[in-house]
Amino acid sequence: MVAAKHMAWACLVLSNPASLGATPLKPLYVVSPEYTAAMLFAASGLALAAMRRAPGGVTAAMMVPQQFLMILAASGSLTAILSAQYGDGEFRPLSFIAADQSIHVILALWHVFVLATWFRRPV
Repeated sequence: MVAAKHMAWACLVLSNPASLGATPLKPLYVVSPEYTAAMLFAASGLALAAMRRAPGGVTAAMMVPQQFLMILAASGSLTAILSAQYGDGEFRPLSFIAADQSIHVILALWHVFVLATWFRRPV
């Protein structure tokens, strides 16, 4: 699910770089839209490949880039919630932005929990 989200974001960034102004994508924009899209595709590919492997150190390492990108996206959403301002500068009531952006924070926390339990299970 998260890999699909990152692939969709990468496609959106490649089709229109203005999508980098979206609140969860803003912290991911580093050098260029192409670099950001490549980063999203690479993290997705590694995570999908990891799902086909047995839990272990290499598999866990393959999931780290995706987790890192999720935490960055969640930080952008959390910043927007706490400041009552979207990444593009639009002000809205805190509750409005929280309703819109809290899913990114929840997904990042859930992903940490799932990975922690997935790598703890016996092989």
